[in-house]
Amino acid sequence: MKIAMVAWNFNKRGGIERCLFELACELSKKHEVHVFCSNINLELVTRIHFHKIPIINRYFILKIISFFINSYFVFNRINKKEIFDIIHLHNPSLIRPNIYTLHSVHRVGIEYQERNMSFLKKYLTRLRTMQILIIIIANYNIKQKNVNLVAISKTVKNEVYKIIGNSKVVNVIYHGVNAEDFNVELKETDSKILKNKLKIKAESRIILFVANEFKRKGLDILLKALFHLSNYNWHLLVIGDSNDGFLNSNQAIALARNYNILEKCTFLGKSDNLGVYYSISDLFILPTSYEPLGMVYMEAMIAGLATIVSDIAGAAELIVDGEDAIILRTPVSISDLSNKIKTLIQDEKLLTILGSNGKRKMLQYSWAKATDEYERLYEFIIKNR
Repeated sequence: MKIAMVAWNFNKRGGIERCLFELACELSKKHEVHVFCSNINLELVTRIHFHKIPIINRYFILKIISFFINSYFVFNRINKKEIFDIIHLHNPSLIRPNIYTLHSVHRVGIEYQERNMSFLKKYLTRLRTMQILIIIIANYNIKQKNVNLVAISKTVKNEVYKIIGNSKVVNVIYHGVNAEDFNVELKETDSKILKNKLKIKAESRIILFVANEFKRKGLDILLKALFHLSNYNWHLLVIGDSNDGFLNSNQAIALARNYNILEKCTFLGKSDNLGVYYSISDLFILPTSYEPLGMVYMEAMIAGLATIVSDIAGAAELIVDGEDAIILRTPVSISDLSNKIKTLIQDEKLLTILGSNGKRKMLQYSWAKATDEYERLYEFIIKNR
C-alpha cells in the first residue's frame, strides 16, 4: 500500500507525534509511507518519505492558517503524482482523508481550558488563538461522509458521539508502548550517583510526575497532597515544562516553596532520557482532570512503576483498580490522593505487586499490535471503495 499520513509535527515527544512516528515506522516495514508535516526531527527518518509543509513560523495564528492552506496545496500536488491508497489524518486538515485518528475531540479540550472563563474572555481567547477555526475544521473532518474514524480510547469515542450521534462507526485503537524505551536498568552505583546528584535521600520513595501542562495534569493538586505528607520520606521529580498560562514552571516552583516542600522536589525541565528517571522512581502520579488517553501512564507502568491513574483518563479503561494500578476518582479529593500516596510509600510489597502487574498488562499493548489493527482498517477501506 501507498500510505499518506498528515500531521502538524513529526517527533517522539507529544502523544500525537509519538503515535505518528511509531505507526509510520512500523508501516514502512511493509508499505510505502509518506509523511506530510511542518516540523520533523530528521534523525528519526529512515524508510519514510517526508514532505515538508511550509508555514509562517512566527505567531500561532499564522502557523495554523499557513499549515491549513499550504498542506492542502502541497498534498494535492503530490497526490496527483503518487496517487495514495490511504490518506490518514492525525490533526485537523483541509485535506479529505480516508481515515482520521482522533487523539482528542478538540472542542472538549478547549472547553476544559475555558471552564472558569467569562463568556467574553472565552470568545476573545478563541478568536485570538484561532481555536474557532480549528474546531470548525476538526468537526468538518469528523462529519465528512466517507471518512473512517478512529478514537484512541472509549473516552474519545464517547466525546465524538456527542458531536455526531451514532450516525457513524467509531473504531477504538489504543496506542502501543515500547518496553525497550522505558526499561532502563542502571547499575546500583550509577543509580546512587544520580540520586546524590538530585539530592535525594537514600530512604526516600521517589515519586515521578511527567507533563508539559502542569495545571491540566494536576501538579498543583499533587503538591498540595504532598504538603499533607511532608513528614514522610518521599521525593518528587517533576519532568516537563509548562507555559500554558494557567500554571507555569516558575509558579509551580513557587507553590512548592509556599508549601515548604521545595527541598523535597526537583524540577528537571524537559528531558529526552525519561527511561533513566523511570528506573530510579518508585511511584508515578498524574492527577489529571482531562486526558484522552495518557500514554505517560502506559510508559510508567511498562517501566514497572506503581501508578496512580485518574479515572477520567482513557488509560483507566485498560486497567483493573487495585490490581494493575490505583484509580483516582475525579474531581480529586486532596485527602483521598494523600491517603493513596501514603499507603503506597509505606507498603513496599504493594508497590512491587502493582509495578509487576502493571508492566504485564502494558506488554499487551505494542505498536506492532496497534499497527496490525490500522492495517486491517486500511484493507477494509480499500476493499469497500
